[in-house]
Amino acid sequence: MEIALAALADYASISREGKLSVMGIFNSVATNRLPARISSAHLVVSLELGAAEGEREHSVEIKCMDADGATAFTINGEFRAPPSRPGEILKMDQVLRLENLSFDKQGDYSISIFVNNYRSYGFDRREGSRHVIYRHPVYPQLRATVARHDPVRNVYVRDALDLIDRLEAAGGVW
Repeated sequence: MEIALAALADYASISREGKLSVMGIFNSVATNRLPARISSAHLVVSLELGAAEGEREHSVEIKCMDADGATAFTINGEFRAPPSRPGEILKMDQVLRLENLSFDKQGDYSISIFVNNYRSYGFDRREGSRHVIYRHPVYPQLRATVARHDPVRNVYVRDALDLIDRLEAAGGVW
C-alpha cells in the first residue's frame, strides 16, 4: 500500500462518480496570536493498494506533532478495502473533515499517516499513561510497547517489522 497523496486543504470532496476535488492546500499557516486556530479543514489521503490488499481490514493512524514531538491531535480508524482483480492497483481516496484545530506553539508541525500498523495484524491495543502496548491475542509472547508522546523513531519501525516477521514465522498472518 502506498500513500499517493496527502494534503491538508480548505475544502475537499469526492463526487458520486468518485472524482476527488481539493481546494486551497495548506503550505503554511501564519497568525499574529496563539493559539492559532483553524475552524475547518479537510485532510485528503489517496491510497494505492495492490490486489492482495483488497477485501481486507486496514488500520490508519493520523498524528499531528509539533517540532518538539508533542502531539497536537491523533485520529485512529479502520477501513475495509473493496475487492480487486489480480494485477489491479486499487485507488482509494479518503477525505476527513477536521474542525476546531488548535496549535499552541509557534513553529513547524507535521502530520504523519501510518497505515497497517499492529492493529491490522490482529494485535490488541491497550493505552497506558505514557505508552501504547500491543499484544497478539493468539501469540501473547509477541508484544510491543510504543511511547505515545514521542515522535515515531526508527527503532519503533524496526521493532514493528521484526515483530510482524515473528508473527508470520509463527503462522499467524493470513
